[in-house]
Amino acid sequence: MPCIQLSTNQILSSDKQTILKKNFGKAIEIIPGKSEKWLMCKFQSACDMWFQGEQKYVVFLEVSLYGEPEGKDIDQLTKQLTQIVSQELDIELENIYVKYSMTSYWGWNGKNLGR
Repeated sequence: MPCIQLSTNQILSSDKQTILKKNFGKAIEIIPGKSEKWLMCKFQSACDMWFQGEQKYVVFLEVSLYGEPEGKDIDQLTKQLTQIVSQELDIELENIYVKYSMTSYWGWNGKNLGR
């Protein structure tokens, strides 16, 4: 189950969140074995965020993945996610950051996957 969390100091409408979720669902398929069916998205808008000493529009994405994808797939996912965010929120690519967390333990339905 992948999870993408987006934090921004912009206000995200419900409609905008739906568009982002849909596009993230397509993008996650870059990673073999991942799909929108298992994707969890979390949106935090109107956050107090500072970047380069200023309160300019910025986005921080946190992507959590079960397993260890190949670097080329992570590179493609970063490119796709940042393009989606830049286009939908009108934010410069240089103001979008992506952090990845991979794990071999992921709990769901009362147990850990792959165990």
